[in-house]
Amino acid sequence: MPLWLLPLAGTLIAAAYPLASHFQMVARENNASESLAAIHRAQQTFRGGAGRGGYATAIESLTAVCPGEAISALSQGRQVDGYTIQLRAARDARLVGSDCHGR
Repeated sequence: MPLWLLPLAGTLIAAAYPLASHFQMVARENNASESLAAIHRAQQTFRGGAGRGGYATAIESLTAVCPGEAISALSQGRQVDGYTIQLRAARDARLVGSDCHGR
């Protein structure tokens, strides 16, 4: 192998690392975004069923199956590629009631 290829190979490897890191970050952000969209859909399902017109304030309310439901509204947990997902009631929220699990 010609010696002039060694610096070129080193430069290409050094340039590839930030690019690979960028693509990994974009993939993690896309996964987190998809998870937020799934939570939105699960909230809409919850509101129409077990939530009795209200939204869930705990992720467990979206992941636990209520009696009479075939599947849970959301199957993912709280951690998505390093992002932590938390639900909480809005400051002006009013209590509508409890879900089928008493939450």
